[in-house]
Amino acid sequence: MTIDELIVSLTNDVESDNFILQVVFDRHINEIEKLKSQGITYKRIMELLNKEVSKEFKKANFNTLIFRAKQKIKTTQPVEPKTEIRQVLQNENPKTEVEIKASNFDSEGLKQSLKEWRLETNIDISLRQATRLEKAGINIEKLCELNFTTPKQVSSYLTKIEHRKSKD
Repeated sequence: MTIDELIVSLTNDVESDNFILQVVFDRHINEIEKLKSQGITYKRIMELLNKEVSKEFKKANFNTLIFRAKQKIKTTQPVEPKTEIRQVLQNENPKTEVEIKASNFDSEGLKQSLKEWRLETNIDISLRQATRLEKAGINIEKLCELNFTTPKQVSSYLTKIEHRKSKD
């Protein structure tokens, strides 16, 4: 789409009063961004649009409309799931969530599933915390002895240990 075609399309939508301004920009943001990547500035688009429509766009208002439309694109783009999760979703060699997370562990101590960590300690341990615990040499029994009740307490303790080791 050329700049002239975009301006005509934007003008028609704005002047028709069928759409609120934000919807007009939401509908045309992809074309605007393509032209932007070709070197046409938002300011130039705004100037050309102001020549055609009865309503005058101020720079701040125009930039806000663009920003909001771009934000909507970012939030609506689908995110490609990781390979292991994609296999589960597609029922290719399905594994449970705990098996997927446990398969990411390297050492034997980490082969204990997250479910075991959570059941034994009664704390909702994350994959990252389980990895950090193993690297620090803390097993389930040792963690139970520490009498932590929240994941935040576990993270704080791990941070202190890692900080001490980095000083040594």
